[in-house]
Amino acid sequence: MDALDIGPLTPDRLDELDRLLAADSVARGCRCLHWRIPTRERALIPGPERAARFAALAAGARPPGLIATDAAGPAGWVQITPRAEVPRFQTAVSARPAADTPAGTWALSCFFIRRDLRRQGVMTALARAACAFAAAHGAAAVEAAARRTGGNLAWGEGFTGLVPSLARAGFAEVEARTPLRVLMRWTPPPAGRAATPARAGSA
Repeated sequence: MDALDIGPLTPDRLDELDRLLAADSVARGCRCLHWRIPTRERALIPGPERAARFAALAAGARPPGLIATDAAGPAGWVQITPRAEVPRFQTAVSARPAADTPAGTWALSCFFIRRDLRRQGVMTALARAACAFAAAHGAAAVEAAARRTGGNLAWGEGFTGLVPSLARAGFAEVEARTPLRVLMRWTPPPAGRAATPARAGSA
């Protein structure tokens, strides 16, 4: 795997996200509005308007996530926001806060990785970068509704993260929400202690 350059999705980088998602019709249509807007409302929003809404998010005071590139171009995307900005994440059985979720916790709510780079450590690298980004913006913790890797992993089920990949990024399991979904949490390491580096050979 080539070295990754991971940075905030600013308006000048929206074309990179467009190219990344262009290979997948479902991802292209979603535009990371899944957790932000009720399903019925989202279904009525035409594709161009979805793109415009997301472009407005990217032009806001804080980018809605990070994009990774390598020598071949756009390589991966991760959405990282305060929990309050993804209301459906707040109420979903798999993702809603736990009894001990700290105030100021952010949500790691969506990944998309270029097909040829899957299972090569990109998800772990994106998760690590997302946590660093969140911590730099004052997050007390980061939570994700990760999917266990056993059984039939249907297309798209891993978009909220896979348990082994997030564990390698420093996330710990908080509680099982379903047989396949686990709420996981990352908290900043103690001062002076570095996080474990990402490894290749996984999602």
